[in-house]
Amino acid sequence: MSGDSDFPFRAGPSPATEAWLAHATGNPEVLTWRSWAALTPGPSLVVVGAVHGNEVCGAHALARAIDDLQHGRLVLKRGRLTLVPVANPLAWRQCTREGERNLNRRFVPRQDPRDYEDRVTRQLAPVLAAHEALLDLHSFHTPGAPFAMVGPRNNRGQREPFMRADEEMALARALGVDRIVEGWLEVYDRAARARGETPDEEGIGTNEYMRSQGGYAVTIECGQHDDP
Repeated sequence: MSGDSDFPFRAGPSPATEAWLAHATGNPEVLTWRSWAALTPGPSLVVVGAVHGNEVCGAHALARAIDDLQHGRLVLKRGRLTLVPVANPLAWRQCTREGERNLNRRFVPRQDPRDYEDRVTRQLAPVLAAHEALLDLHSFHTPGAPFAMVGPRNNRGQREPFMRADEEMALARALGVDRIVEGWLEVYDRAARARGETPDEEGIGTNEYMRSQGGYAVTIECGQHDDP
């Protein structure tokens, strides 16, 4: 993808992005995304924001990217790109981390959804699975430097078998952060055992689901929620 700026994804709100986000989240019963497909083959990437409704920087960055793509300021050169600015419209409208529960836990499609986030997962999961790579945009409460999170090293184990660690790490390094954290699910499972619990689907988020579908995924924690 090319553009007229070295850093086209400025996260701060603008009238255009505010209007787009207001329209896209007007009905929390509808998910909104935009996709582009270049005629030249290449990788397929899906980028997701606002899995947690109080983490606003990703949504604003993706709304700005959509506006830039639609007006030719950015051009997709090859492959496919899908942008999902607000993955959890209910939490976004409430300005809360969760709608009814944490969307980034138990991200497993169900035929009998039990809550709002289950219904989001049922619609969003196939969108993720249709791509090779996922970039999930998050932020955190306290001030701090951005960092990226990747999954396990290549392995054929039962819990999270994975053979695309090199591609995943390359994507994480391309983000330009100074710190990359490995192995979220392993850490989560270890904490569950320490509490006397058996690891289960609770530790499965968007990234873990993406890997289970043959893709690879990176989470970037972009900094403090309101830091432009």
